[in-house]
Amino acid sequence: VTDTNVMLGRIQPDFFPAIFGPAADQPLDVDAVKTRFQARAQEVADVHGVLKPPEEVADGYRRIAIENMVNAIKKISTQRGYDVSEYTLQCFGGAAGQHACDIADTLGMKQIF
Repeated sequence: VTDTNVMLGRIQPDFFPAIFGPAADQPLDVDAVKTRFQARAQEVADVHGVLKPPEEVADGYRRIAIENMVNAIKKISTQRGYDVSEYTLQCFGGAAGQHACDIADTLGMKQIF
């Protein structure tokens, strides 16, 4: 999901910790991210006959990730009869802020902590 956020400009690579590579000391490789999403866009085009911009492909991955997180919340709440719009979305982890608003919007939640 980090790569999708890089591709969509939602992460500022210069301010992201250097935690990548074999020694976990390399910065985000923006060029590698762009190259992979361009390749993925071409793979999708080869199958479906329509070339979409790499940003659109990245956003598709992001939306799938959001839906997976939303479905996990639904499994423990709305499917058990709870109305999540009456609750506050609790966010945990360093990447929580990147997705909290989309998750809350999808679930109809008005508050995020």
